[in-house]
Amino acid sequence: MNHYEQSALLFYSEKNFFMSYNLFLEAVRMDKENTMFWYGLGDSICGYSNQNGIQKLYPLGISCIKKSFEINPENKYSSSMLERMKNNLSIGEEFISKLKIVSFEEIEKIGVDIPNEKLIENFQKLKSADNKIKAIMHLGETKNPKYAALLEHCILNDENQTIRFAALKRIGFYQNDIDLKPMFDSIIADNKVEENEPYFSLAAGGINKDWAKEIHSKFQEKLEKNDVDLNKLNSLMQDDMLYMNLSMLFLGETRTEELKASIQNNKRKEIGDKIALYMKPNVIDDLKQKEIMDEEGRFSSLGIALLNKYLQMIESSQVNKKEEINKSPKKEITLKTSEKKKWWKLW
Repeated sequence: MNHYEQSALLFYSEKNFFMSYNLFLEAVRMDKENTMFWYGLGDSICGYSNQNGIQKLYPLGISCIKKSFEINPENKYSSSMLERMKNNLSIGEEFISKLKIVSFEEIEKIGVDIPNEKLIENFQKLKSADNKIKAIMHLGETKNPKYAALLEHCILNDENQTIRFAALKRIGFYQNDIDLKPMFDSIIADNKVEENEPYFSLAAGGINKDWAKEIHSKFQEKLEKNDVDLNKLNSLMQDDMLYMNLSMLFLGETRTEELKASIQNNKRKEIGDKIALYMKPNVIDDLKQKEIMDEEGRFSSLGIALLNKYLQMIESSQVNKKEEINKSPKKEITLKTSEKKKWWKLW
């Protein structure tokens, strides 16, 4: 998955062509022979040109689409758009045929180094909360330092808890790019730790600094104070069958985010009810015997601690898988090919 591509589509879907063409430009920079990246770039430039009345940019957009077609003549999106333009009396076949195919070095010149204030402004313009959450996820996953300030802004200012969690989950990627201590200090000073847990503490646990380790250790102490038997917790962590059963709760990113919110808000009965939807009665009985759930179906402190541990494991596994993919060019190409089928319908 190319996170620039996915971010570009989110902004494109809300007709923010300024952001989409700059993000597609980043995607093309990573893979200059990807036909759909060039198509997305060209389509976004054409949209930006029409939206802002900058007609000199329009031929550049068409040129990118020609580049997309040159890379893969069987690309039905670029081929059909070129046909429509040839039949357009204001453009015509002669203009299309004579138009030079742009090089990346030429198109790169229209890229904008977006300042932090402008980036935050364009992010806030996204109308869909779901798009905002996904934008933070994808931009954060690029690990590009230019997005660190946006994540920090969301953590400190966004009212949407899921957006804050998504940013906290990824802020550790930028520990060597910006000083994160003032942000953590601010959350503590403003008494906003609880509303950002467990991701506040988990984020600190991923930062290799003494001050961050101190915050994370307090989180561990808190678990102990909540009468969580750490020996029992560690024993349950070794139970593969238990992990297989509870992992049903983490099927899909949306369901995982919902579970995180339930844990954060201490909705122990809600978690128990969700488990009852997916588990057989004998599994529920096993959870009660192991003191993960009480007789009324509420998750115990031990159960909450266990779910938090599983979340950490799953997130760590996802990071490792991405690192493996990045190390294997063949796998990366396969992923890109399969991903194409999922989002081209936007055009």
